[in-house]
Parts: sequence; structure tokens; C-alpha cells
Amino acid sequence: MTSMKKSAFILMLTASLMLTGCGENETAENASSETSAAMSESEDTSMQQIEESEEIVNEYPDFDDINKITIGDKTVSLPFKIEELGEGYSIIDEGGFDDTYQALYYNEQFVAIPTLNTDGYVCSIAFDSYSIIKDDINIYGISFNDNFDRIINALGEPTRKKELALIYEYDNGELYFGSEDGSLDFNYVKLSLIGDFEDDTSVQQIESQEDINEYPDFDDINKITIGDKTVSLPFKAEELGEEFYVDNYVGENGNVHSDLCLYYSDKPYAFVEVSDNNSIISFYPINTDDSNWKIYLFDKDVTSDFVKTSLGEPYYYSDGYNNDNEYCETLFYKYGESSFIIFLRDNRVESIMLDLYN
Repeated sequence: MTSMKKSAFILMLTASLMLTGCGENETAENASSETSAAMSESEDTSMQQIEESEEIVNEYPDFDDINKITIGDKTVSLPFKIEELGEGYSIIDEGGFDDTYQALYYNEQFVAIPTLNTDGYVCSIAFDSYSIIKDDINIYGISFNDNFDRIINALGEPTRKKELALIYEYDNGELYFGSEDGSLDFNYVKLSLIGDFEDDTSVQQIESQEDINEYPDFDDINKITIGDKTVSLPFKAEELGEEFYVDNYVGENGNVHSDLCLYYSDKPYAFVEVSDNNSIISFYPINTDDSNWKIYLFDKDVTSDFVKTSLGEPYYYSDGYNNDNEYCETLFYKYGESSFIIFLRDNRVESIMLDLYN
């Protein structure tokens, strides 16, 4: 209740009390005394009512309230089974040759990144604005059409507020909103359950931008070394030597995939994307025992701590255990339209994705 409403409320109470006193045939002294006492008691009561009313007005939803995820025409709450979303939804392994994570798809279109526990329940789910059905997704009525101000009006002040993120922490869950360009609009949201269905994945936002200039930019990082050759995106396969070429990836079972692959001596070397003029604009090396690649300072043997020391805190970070109980980390660094993603397993780099246009 605003201060203006408080004053009006008290004035109304005072006026009604004064009118009541004036209607009695009593002495002026008694009337004045009784009116003053009544006013004092009523003012105390009204202030208590106002304070209680303010507490009610300022109560914001808890995790059980916000744990309502609408996808299309279905609304579910964590934890839930994929089957509850209806027909057309499925879990597909993503990440190329290594199947580094699972993704939720609807009729072969990307929807979200869920985390499933051992019983097959979704215990966290992350959406971004690149989802094909982003206009049909909301959490507690909050959609990608909303901005940070509207979120705060609906949920109250976040537990942690950063330039690029709002983080709401509850006893039994967490809600995270991220903005990749620092604007008020958000384009990433993750809802996570904590407790019996707790997962090991967490998403963290860069803590501070103050020291960002101490770290290399994308032009510094954009150095790919293979053998005795060093190239930078975009580049042509032949710049690495005559035994390198780009073609569709052929799996071990002989199936030809739409994904493109950089081959060396007819062996798959890296997953790539190419531009209209066949220049490589995305590079994702395949980690084999005999692979010999390096991107910037990093090869397949460096640790997570070394990466963070070299590049600073990542834009996004996630970690957890895979089905083989191996500890996996993903460090995502963003540089304008370009990105640098590092995948680690048991604190050693598994692979790196360098992308000129993410």
C-alpha cells in the first residue's frame, strides 16, 4: 500500500471516529477524551492492518507456485516424465560423436535441454530463444516476450542479480534467467529441482565484467593448430594440406549423415560447418588417441582450472555425472556472434568447439 493510500485510510478512520463522537450528548471534555482514546487505539489497529496487508501484498510466489512449465498445450511440473507432454516429444542424444548431452525434441525440432534422473524423471530443464516453439513455452506465465523488469514485478527481487542474469533460489529449486547480450530481454531460462530429485548440473553466470579486458578476445583464441599448420576461422580445408578435405560424415555402420566432417587421409578428424564459399566457420575436433590438435593454448590434456585461469570465468558453466559416473564439465565462452565451448571429462579436455557464428 502506498504512503498516499495509508494517509487516506487513516484520515477516513479519523473522520468516522470524530463523527461518532459528535453524535453523542456528552460533555465536550468526555467526548474529547473518548475520541482521543478511540483514535489512538484505532490508529494502532489500522497501522497493524496496513502492515499485515503490505506483507500479504508483497508475498511473492515460492518454488511450488512457479514450478509450472507450459510447452504447447501441456503444463507440467518438475519432476515429470517426457510422456506427459504428449505425442511427438522425444529425447535425442546430441553432441556429435560423443553424445555429450540429451535434448528434448518435438517432431524432430529442438525444444530444450533436460536433465533426467536415473528413474527417467526430468529434474531440470533449460530453454533458449532459439527453440523452434519458443512462442509456446512459458514458466509460471513468463515467456520470452517478457523482460527483466516484468520478471521482477512478477517474482520479486532475485536472490542474485547480475548484469546478464536473474537467479531465484528457493529451498527446493532454482529459477535462472539469462541474457546473452546484456539487454533487459532474456533469451535463456532454466528451472531446476533441488531435493530428492536433485541433479548435479548447475548453470553459473559470469560474476563480473570488470577484468574482462585482461583475458584474450576471440581473435586471440581463433588459432587452430593441426600438426605443423595453424589456421583461423574461416579457412579452407586445403590450407591444412592436400590430404585434408570436407565431406559428409560417414558413421561406423556406413550410414551417411548430413553433418559435415573434416577428413584427414580419409579418416574423420573434426565436425565442421562451412559457409556458402566452402570456408570452414565451425570446428569441433574428434578426440581420438592419435588426434593431434590444439586450439589457442588448449589440447586434450589441459584441466578446467587452466582454462579458467587463461580465459576467466565462462559465460555459462554446467557440470554433472554421465551414465558412466564420469564427471563432465562444459565451459561456454561468448564473444559477440562467436563462441568457444570446452567439454571436459574427469577434469581433462574431451573436445572443443570453436564457432565463428553461433
